[in-house]
Amino acid sequence: RDMARMCHGMCIGVWWAVCLGWLAAVCSSTTVKRGPTTGVEVDPHSPGLEYDGHGGLSAGASSRLLYDYPEPQRSEILDNLYKPKFGANLWVCKVEIGGDTQSTDGTEPSHMHTRDDLNCTRGYEWWLMKEAKARNPGIVTYGLPWGSPGWINNQTGYYGADQITYQVNWLKCARDTHGIDVDWLGLWNERPWGTTDYVKDLRSAMNAAGLNHTQLALVDGHMPGATDPLFTGLASDPAFASAFGAVGLHYPCSDRFGGLGQTLRAKGKKLWASEDFWSEADEGGAFCWAKLFNQNFIRMNITATISWSTIWSVYPQVDVFEGSGDPLSGDGFWGPGLMYAWQPWSGHYTVNPTVWASAHTTQFTEPGWTMLHGGSGNLEGGGSYVSMVSPPRADFTVVVETGVAKCGHCRYSPDTAAYAPQMIELTLMGSLSSIKTVSVWQTTANSSFVQLPAVAVTGGTFTVLIEPGSIYSISSTTGQSRGAAATLPPPSARFPTSHTDTFESYPLEGMAKYWADQCGSFQVMPNADGQALRQRVVQVPGVNQWAGNLDAPLTILGDPVAKDFTVSITLVSTAPPANEAEWTPRTAVEPKLVPHASSRIQGGTWKEDGTYTLGEAQALCLKTLECNGITWQGGTIAPDPAQKLDIWLTSREVYFASPGWQTFVLDPPHTPPPPPPPPPPAVLGGGWASLCGRVPFVGQTVPVAGVCLGVNSTSWLLVENGSFVAEGALSASAVGVPVVVSLSFTGLAVNATVGGKSVGLYAVGVHRGMVGLRSGWNVAEFDNFSLSGN
Repeated sequence: RDMARMCHGMCIGVWWAVCLGWLAAVCSSTTVKRGPTTGVEVDPHSPGLEYDGHGGLSAGASSRLLYDYPEPQRSEILDNLYKPKFGANLWVCKVEIGGDTQSTDGTEPSHMHTRDDLNCTRGYEWWLMKEAKARNPGIVTYGLPWGSPGWINNQTGYYGADQITYQVNWLKCARDTHGIDVDWLGLWNERPWGTTDYVKDLRSAMNAAGLNHTQLALVDGHMPGATDPLFTGLASDPAFASAFGAVGLHYPCSDRFGGLGQTLRAKGKKLWASEDFWSEADEGGAFCWAKLFNQNFIRMNITATISWSTIWSVYPQVDVFEGSGDPLSGDGFWGPGLMYAWQPWSGHYTVNPTVWASAHTTQFTEPGWTMLHGGSGNLEGGGSYVSMVSPPRADFTVVVETGVAKCGHCRYSPDTAAYAPQMIELTLMGSLSSIKTVSVWQTTANSSFVQLPAVAVTGGTFTVLIEPGSIYSISSTTGQSRGAAATLPPPSARFPTSHTDTFESYPLEGMAKYWADQCGSFQVMPNADGQALRQRVVQVPGVNQWAGNLDAPLTILGDPVAKDFTVSITLVSTAPPANEAEWTPRTAVEPKLVPHASSRIQGGTWKEDGTYTLGEAQALCLKTLECNGITWQGGTIAPDPAQKLDIWLTSREVYFASPGWQTFVLDPPHTPPPPPPPPPPAVLGGGWASLCGRVPFVGQTVPVAGVCLGVNSTSWLLVENGSFVAEGALSASAVGVPVVVSLSFTGLAVNATVGGKSVGLYAVGVHRGMVGLRSGWNVAEFDNFSLSGN
């Protein structure tokens, strides 16, 4: 082992030729024994399953800032994700079908804001699919809604005739406007998958629209039970059984399905991990990603694994899943993406180790290959291997991983990794036995995707030394590369202290640079002076939502740690619809008694996770002021007292039914001491719009923090963290016309101006934050934006 390591290190410069020959001889020898040896037969004619491709998911607004990157950085990022045999070489491009509703880290715009509206260019997901297709025409495309606009089915339920029209129109937009025949369509992310009748009706509507190519993927969440209509319909309803082609599971980790996966396979249905990973993209995340690829097939016969997310392109401190302390990102933050890119103003991005973990499978195979049951399994000394063969049975690839995985969801036990070197002896059979040389690529904690010397094959057999903490590709294919841009990415930089925008340079219905919608939907539209940014959503999603929404539309921009600055905007608001009262946002569910079987906590401003017994988690929650409940996945509501569980402790907003989850909510919940009562709040009536500053954080449902100055047709209102500060009447000359407002922060004071006149200097408690634009559930326009440091 020491000699092999020494040789790897020496294989640089003048020693390359010597080491290449020496190591090839050692690795091809079947007599060298270093630790346990695992024998593997790669028989191209043995049983297996069709490989459907590993890929990435752009959803929950996780790719928003990527669209604003300058060239050449934007193309470099896309090459690293999608270009064949260059970087991650992703084979699946899955995207959210935007629905004007909060979908994790923001809202993505709908192609149909209203029943009479249809636009096929909004947002960035069609653009992303086109860019992926341009680099790899064979990439698999997949669309899935998180929620849909409030007008769908008139709030009687998510599924129905309107939803069919909505989903079919999205597919037609992709085909007719963008030239993309989408391969797969899902129905509703992590929510009820629908009914057998809905699936049949949707299939019929798709066929009538000439969308026969697109197949349906059901569930996109946890595996339903054996008595669910999915399985009873599959057994008894041929029309339903023929209407869909796959079932997608989220974070399945291990086979807990009691044979249901085999039932689906027996009926010809594909089984995927259609959302997985959700981890930091560092070394531990790379080993997690590689282990998921292998173990999902070994444990569950899963033939596609899709990462959420493809790329983390979200403002720091704006989302609910981001962490800090990452040494790779440039500013210390991280999110669950295969790459990091959230600074379009600087052009900075990070090609993470997860890119090269992907490459070990995706650069050596492609959809249509066969994943071999007999050539896949666990190594004797820890780790795993998966063998695949090409359709003509002429090439093979074996992917081996031995690392310690650091996964956000799937907690792999220590014995799934290796801690000492071992050998793998491969025997190529049948049509593969004539192969004379194979290539070997390795990733370790210190180097990513390095090609090692070729290995000679003698009599169809050869041996490779497998180091711990590594990923290997052993393959008869060629042409792989560790692609790189011509120049290094620019250095990380904070958001500029000055930024102006008249919104005149964008195409109509386009997004304004750097603005990230958190509720509602904002596009550039024509106005009396040219163009302005317009908030378009006038009805809350209601029953069609995915996550909870803020109480009013909001888009944000800027530096989360900015302190002293002046920001101004021209505001124009319109009256809300006459039936606005019918669209009042739903409030958080009141605390319930414990326990809650098949339920999950959602929302809140604080969370912490760890491995505890239920008693340990309860004790910790009881003494932690922020904690209002605990939730875990799997198991029962009353587990064995000694059983260790992966448990989330959270400050609770709401809880909702979720099969496979259990929840324990404190009764009564912790409540902080009540603050002194504020002055009676002034509420702007009718349609309104506002400018916000020092917004430190934006969650899915928590009230918008920061200082906001809003106007309607007659009044102005200043609030801090949702509490009243001051109000006043607009001057007669400002009634019914555009109003320029500004906020100027210095220290712990803000000077607010309306119509060019100061309306007061006020003390504030918020110290730093971003800029936001808000409105009621009404159309509102924002023009002539200006931000400058004080």
